[in-house]
Amino acid sequence: MEQKRKKRKQKTVFILPFIGDFSNSVLTFLFVVIGVNYGFSPIQIGWILSAYGITYVVMPAVIGRISDKINHKISLIISVVGQILLAIFLLIIFSFFSSPSSHSLVFYSIFIEQLLRGIFFSFYWPVIEAYLSEMGEHSFKAHKESINNFCISWGLGMAIGPFIGGIFSDIDIIFGFWTVLFSHIIALVIVLTEIKKPTKKNIDFQKSGNSEDIAYFNDSEKIPREINGTKVNLKQINIFLFSIAFIYALESKLIGSYFPNYALLSDGLGLSEPLTGELMLIYGIGQIIFYFIGRFFKNSFKALLSSILILSCLLILLFWVRNLIVIGVILFFTGLILGRLYYISLELLMMYEKKEKGKKAGIFESLIGLGGIISPLVTGLLAESMLNLPFLVHGIFIVAVFIILLIFKRTF
Repeated sequence: MEQKRKKRKQKTVFILPFIGDFSNSVLTFLFVVIGVNYGFSPIQIGWILSAYGITYVVMPAVIGRISDKINHKISLIISVVGQILLAIFLLIIFSFFSSPSSHSLVFYSIFIEQLLRGIFFSFYWPVIEAYLSEMGEHSFKAHKESINNFCISWGLGMAIGPFIGGIFSDIDIIFGFWTVLFSHIIALVIVLTEIKKPTKKNIDFQKSGNSEDIAYFNDSEKIPREINGTKVNLKQINIFLFSIAFIYALESKLIGSYFPNYALLSDGLGLSEPLTGELMLIYGIGQIIFYFIGRFFKNSFKALLSSILILSCLLILLFWVRNLIVIGVILFFTGLILGRLYYISLELLMMYEKKEKGKKAGIFESLIGLGGIISPLVTGLLAESMLNLPFLVHGIFIVAVFIILLIFKRTF
């Protein structure tokens, strides 16, 4: 009975990543629609969407280090309560001060809300990643399954969020903010009832010398690990994986934040909010599919390199293509590749790190925050010249990064 109860609690915890990315995706879509409706320029929308990253670039690394020393539950309560207060703030602003004459008030309200959201989510993602990694640390199989389920959960939230945002945008934006508030309340209930301080009963499989674990890394990567006296250059591996995290952040922000803006503008694709939401759903489904099938593949650094090369080609295609069916196909495979980048880099990072998971997860998330700052601002500037130019520039940039990482990998 106790074992069944424990498994139920573990499954319930996996709802938290879904809620986190669902709420963020809904808000991102709503803010883009609001920006278009209020006549914000691409650079103004870029500032709104980068505000989250301005605080998120620093705080996760700090909070992640702290979370290694304090109860995970405390960090998550701070995060979720903060998100609830921000949702209430948005409801107040758009219920009473959302007239066209409130252009400046709306802009600065969203900007400040996003700054604060970056702080509160710094208590959220690194802690959840570390917590779920610790849950599966008793075996290689359990660890991979835990990280995989985490990715499936937030991937579902990321896919459904824009679709729901598109529906509410066509009806009344205020319903979207109510949905975000209720989702955070559910998250608070889960944190209060299901999250407990991790115990030390799990066996550290790195120290156990399990032959299956050693074979996995040695066969797929030919990289020595610090097992049975064999050393590995963790610093170089971390640099490589953190670089992949940064690339993921840049390009997921390009698609998740800028593409809806590009699709809605009359000079872009000129689509409706629901249709744009459907395209974003297709992109999200691509990510989810990889998370479902990812557990059946061996994670490797070669897979990461090939993925970013494919990603560059897909982004360059977005620069040229305007046919909606073809764009849908491109977005699907872009989601598939971005899901591969995120899942493999996070899983390998958490697998190699055995002592300070919260700290490493925090740095990982900080780099995503850095990409969250740079991508919208650079994209906004490029879009001032030509709305589809960001896709071409991002694609060329990734080709350059691929060459650099290919050379760097040989130093392992």
